[in-house]
Amino acid sequence: MSVRRRALLREDKAPENALSDQLATLQEDIANRMLLPIVRQRGELATEAAAAAAPLDAARGTCAGVDAEVDAALDSYKAALSRLLVEADELRMATTWALTTEILTPRQTVEMLAAGKHLYLSVRDWPVPP
Repeated sequence: MSVRRRALLREDKAPENALSDQLATLQEDIANRMLLPIVRQRGELATEAAAAAAPLDAARGTCAGVDAEVDAALDSYKAALSRLLVEADELRMATTWALTTEILTPRQTVEMLAAGKHLYLSVRDWPVPP
């Protein structure tokens, strides 16, 4: 393994670990901080409604207003996940750029890009599960 390749692996390790940690934190936050209180509130409201014979939203089995909170929590999660995906893409592009310009020969670069394109097209041809 070349010296530059080892250096590239070392350079990428810290950002990869940071992205993994951010994703793990995001997953924990969505369960613990955003949705858990809402789910608890939904359970309490359903219990109170059942005890008071109050009408629930028949289509959803919930009380009004709770689903808006769930939607807001999920929107927040989607936004944070989108930011993480952008950061991961930037790291992949930087790594690919360094690999193709500093480590691989021009022929190896063309072979790698052709293999990547072949993989991309093969994955697109996979059947979509029903």
